[in-house]
Amino acid sequence: MIVVQLSRDSQGLLRACSAAGHAGCGSKGSDIVCSAVTVLLRTAVRSLLDIPELSVTAHAPERGCFDFCVHGIVSDKQNKAVYALKYAQVFLSRGLSDLAAEYPEYVLFQEQIVE
Repeated sequence: MIVVQLSRDSQGLLRACSAAGHAGCGSKGSDIVCSAVTVLLRTAVRSLLDIPELSVTAHAPERGCFDFCVHGIVSDKQNKAVYALKYAQVFLSRGLSDLAAEYPEYVLFQEQIVE
Protein backbone atom coordinates (compact mmCIF):
# COMPACT_ATOMS: atom_id res chain seq x y z
CA MET A 1 0.00 0.00 0.00
CA ILE A 2 1.10 3.55 -0.73
CA VAL A 3 0.63 5.94 2.17
CA VAL A 4 0.50 9.59 1.13
CA GLN A 5 0.57 12.41 3.68
CA LEU A 6 -0.22 15.95 2.49
CA SER A 7 0.49 18.89 4.79
CA ARG A 8 -1.00 22.34 4.35
CA ASP A 9 -1.15 25.41 6.52
CA SER A 10 -4.29 27.02 7.92
CA GLN A 11 -4.56 29.21 4.81
CA GLY A 12 -4.75 26.13 2.59
CA LEU A 13 -1.22 26.53 1.24
CA LEU A 14 0.66 23.36 0.44
CA ARG A 15 3.70 22.90 2.69
CA ALA A 16 4.83 19.29 2.22
CA CYS A 17 3.91 15.88 0.92
CA SER A 18 5.35 12.42 1.41
CA ALA A 19 4.57 9.08 -0.17
CA ALA A 20 5.92 5.71 0.84
CA GLY A 21 5.21 2.15 -0.12
CA HIS A 22 4.17 0.16 -3.15
CA ALA A 23 0.61 -0.30 -4.33
CA GLY A 24 1.00 -3.90 -5.43
CA CYS A 25 -1.79 -3.47 -7.96
CA GLY A 26 0.35 -4.68 -10.85
CA SER A 27 3.79 -5.97 -11.65
CA LYS A 28 6.86 -3.79 -11.09
CA GLY A 29 7.09 -1.20 -13.83
CA SER A 30 3.47 -1.54 -14.92
CA ASP A 31 1.49 -0.76 -11.78
CA ILE A 32 -1.12 1.85 -12.77
CA VAL A 33 -1.73 2.99 -9.19
CA CYS A 34 1.98 3.59 -8.50
CA SER A 35 2.23 5.40 -11.81
CA ALA A 36 -0.74 7.63 -11.03
CA VAL A 37 0.64 8.65 -7.62
CA THR A 38 4.07 9.31 -9.14
CA VAL A 39 2.67 11.46 -11.94
CA LEU A 40 0.59 13.56 -9.55
CA LEU A 41 3.51 14.20 -7.19
CA ARG A 42 6.10 14.87 -9.90
CA THR A 43 3.77 17.23 -11.76
CA ALA A 44 3.07 19.22 -8.60
CA VAL A 45 6.77 19.51 -7.74
CA ARG A 46 7.83 20.47 -11.27
CA SER A 47 5.12 23.13 -11.37
CA LEU A 48 6.20 24.58 -8.02
CA LEU A 49 9.85 24.61 -9.08
CA ASP A 50 8.86 26.97 -11.91
CA ILE A 51 7.86 29.65 -9.38
CA PRO A 52 11.02 31.64 -8.55
CA GLU A 53 9.54 32.95 -5.28
CA LEU A 54 9.31 29.42 -3.89
CA SER A 55 12.01 27.17 -2.51
CA VAL A 56 11.13 23.50 -2.93
CA THR A 57 13.23 20.50 -1.99
CA ALA A 58 12.37 16.98 -3.09
CA HIS A 59 13.87 13.62 -2.21
CA ALA A 60 13.45 10.15 -3.63
CA PRO A 61 15.97 8.13 -1.59
CA GLU A 62 14.75 4.81 -2.97
CA ARG A 63 12.00 3.29 -5.08
CA GLY A 64 8.70 3.67 -3.31
CA CYS A 65 9.69 6.77 -1.34
CA PHE A 66 9.20 10.38 -2.38
CA ASP A 67 8.76 13.56 -0.41
CA PHE A 68 8.94 17.28 -0.93
CA CYS A 69 8.78 20.39 1.20
CA VAL A 70 8.13 24.05 0.45
CA HIS A 71 10.46 26.31 2.44
CA GLY A 72 10.15 29.92 3.42
CA ILE A 73 7.26 32.13 4.28
CA VAL A 74 4.91 33.15 1.52
CA SER A 75 3.48 36.60 2.02
CA ASP A 76 0.33 38.00 0.44
CA LYS A 77 2.58 40.16 -1.74
CA GLN A 78 3.70 37.07 -3.63
CA ASN A 79 0.39 36.44 -5.36
CA LYS A 80 1.87 34.05 -7.92
CA ALA A 81 3.43 31.91 -5.19
CA VAL A 82 0.26 31.93 -3.06
CA TYR A 83 -1.85 30.92 -6.05
CA ALA A 84 0.61 28.18 -7.01
CA LEU A 85 0.61 26.69 -3.50
CA LYS A 86 -3.18 26.79 -3.21
CA TYR A 87 -3.61 25.27 -6.66
CA ALA A 88 -1.01 22.55 -5.97
CA GLN A 89 -2.77 21.66 -2.73
CA VAL A 90 -6.14 21.34 -4.48
CA PHE A 91 -4.60 19.45 -7.41
CA LEU A 92 -2.93 16.90 -5.14
CA SER A 93 -5.80 16.61 -2.70
CA ARG A 94 -8.37 15.92 -5.41
CA GLY A 95 -6.17 13.59 -7.42
CA LEU A 96 -4.92 11.57 -4.47
CA SER A 97 -8.30 11.37 -2.71
CA ASP A 98 -9.87 10.15 -5.97
CA LEU A 99 -7.19 7.47 -6.27
CA ALA A 100 -7.69 6.42 -2.65
CA ALA A 101 -11.45 6.21 -3.19
CA GLU A 102 -11.09 4.16 -6.37
CA TYR A 103 -8.28 1.93 -5.07
CA PRO A 104 -8.72 1.87 -1.27
CA GLU A 105 -6.73 -1.35 -0.91
CA TYR A 106 -3.71 0.27 -2.61
CA VAL A 107 -3.67 3.94 -1.53
CA LEU A 108 -4.14 5.58 1.86
CA PHE A 109 -4.37 9.37 1.59
CA GLN A 110 -4.15 11.63 4.64
CA GLU A 111 -4.20 15.40 4.98
CA GLN A 112 -3.10 17.46 7.93
CA ILE A 113 -2.93 21.11 8.81
CA VAL A 114 0.44 22.30 10.10
CA GLU A 115 1.54 25.68 11.40
